[in-house]
Amino acid sequence: MSAPAPFAAARSAVFATLTVLLGAGAHRAGHGSLPTLPDLVAAGGVSLVAARPLARRQRGLPGLSVGVFGSQLGLHIAFLGHHGAHGPGVLPGPAMTAAHLLAGAALVGWLRWGEHALGA
Repeated sequence: MSAPAPFAAARSAVFATLTVLLGAGAHRAGHGSLPTLPDLVAAGGVSLVAARPLARRQRGLPGLSVGVFGSQLGLHIAFLGHHGAHGPGVLPGPAMTAAHLLAGAALVGWLRWGEHALGA
């Protein structure tokens, strides 16, 4: 069943906002720097556009996990230019990987709880 447009818009806005904020926080916690405000706004816009078509219906744990961890990877790459913690490659070090994984797991849990609460 498809969600009404305002509900889908709210669902995608929550996903985009939390994904970008937790991704930026995880990036900083993993020994990177905080992205600039324009970079956060751009990442939020891209996340919002990407999440919008997927927000039309409730997602289960696999769908949420793919969306959240995929966005964490994308945000890591987008925020990569803000620090030299990786050297020449794109692959994160152990602290950065752990930070993004913990942020992703927390967000998946929170979003899954929210989806369950809204569906009840």
